[in-house]
Amino acid sequence: MRNKYAIVISDKYRYAWFPITKVASCSITSALNELNEFEPKIGPEKWNDVEYNQEKLKKYFKFVFVRNPFDRLVSCYFNKILMTKDWDGTEMPAETDILEKMRQDNISFTDFVRKITTIYWKMDGHWDLQYSRLPNINELDFIGKYENLQIDFDYVCKQLKLKQFSLPTILKTEHKHYTEYYDDETRKIVAEKYKKDLDLFNYTFGD
Repeated sequence: MRNKYAIVISDKYRYAWFPITKVASCSITSALNELNEFEPKIGPEKWNDVEYNQEKLKKYFKFVFVRNPFDRLVSCYFNKILMTKDWDGTEMPAETDILEKMRQDNISFTDFVRKITTIYWKMDGHWDLQYSRLPNINELDFIGKYENLQIDFDYVCKQLKLKQFSLPTILKTEHKHYTEYYDDETRKIVAEKYKKDLDLFNYTFGD
């Protein structure tokens, strides 16, 4: 049984956050860095898997933010495949050989969905099942939704007795509503492959 997860832990404020890629993780990181002013700064390089110490974290506020899988994959495609330059115009190299190959192939969204759910399945955290990044969800104190991001983050701050903080917009991709990128085939693929996420977090296509 898996016992290591990406976890950001604050002993001072007694929380454990489970960051999930493409679910506002950079925005939440930026906010927590501002709020945790006397603690070491956190960042993606500290999202490496660490042992989940159930006993230690029993009294910590454990939370996660999740996102509709259909929407998350569209965001991933635009951010990791189509977006080759940062907001200031600097080149953004692909993070992995898999992403670089898909970029070079000028892959369509349909082919992107086909490949990440077959030959590249479970080979990159950006399209991992979200529930696989978590321990038993019954042990979590709060599951926030990307769709209610600021409201749910305000709730987290309230529980932790932190000041309210407006989440910054970081790495947000510009595109049409995610439903416009799916056809019957890709909708069926995602519905089957991400069924666990859809069921656990109460999402459907079109939310």
